[in-house]
Amino acid sequence: MEEQPNAGSPPTARPGPRYDNTLRLLLFRRSETLAEFVTGRPASEFVGSRYGETELPGTTLSVDALIETASKRFHIEIQTRANAPEFEPRLVEYAARLNRSGLPLEHHVLVLNPHGGRLRGIYKRGGLSLSYFAHHLWDFSSDVLLAHPTFYPLAVLGRSNSEDHRAEVLERVMSNAN
Repeated sequence: MEEQPNAGSPPTARPGPRYDNTLRLLLFRRSETLAEFVTGRPASEFVGSRYGETELPGTTLSVDALIETASKRFHIEIQTRANAPEFEPRLVEYAARLNRSGLPLEHHVLVLNPHGGRLRGIYKRGGLSLSYFAHHLWDFSSDVLLAHPTFYPLAVLGRSNSEDHRAEVLERVMSNAN
């Protein structure tokens, strides 16, 4: 079953890391599907959600995804490695610019690579602190990622019990690529 994009335009490819652009195109087709995955809330809570503007005012910065509902906004970043220099300070800058709308804002970071460490979900420096939800992809079972076609491309990065299971996951991903 092919998914149809929902209201609002999903973030599009833009200059930047090639993996980020590829993942944006693959994952951000339906805002309610992405929001359900990162928040753990039922998709029904996101019916009618839409993608918000990802370009931040007064800067050349842009976020990976901003999902808006009538009562809340969800900022989602894809991070290849948790130990990328200056990621958390950049997240604070995103938060400061996104908080101007007045709606509650929840931050989620999807970390892809286990070799870069783990994010703690809180950034503190001086008197400044920012809490966010860190989702380490390798903590999710590959089978959970295979439960929805949107996340097939990520399934091989999820947790597998054996190399045979990982091979089965890859075979399943490839068979559903068409």
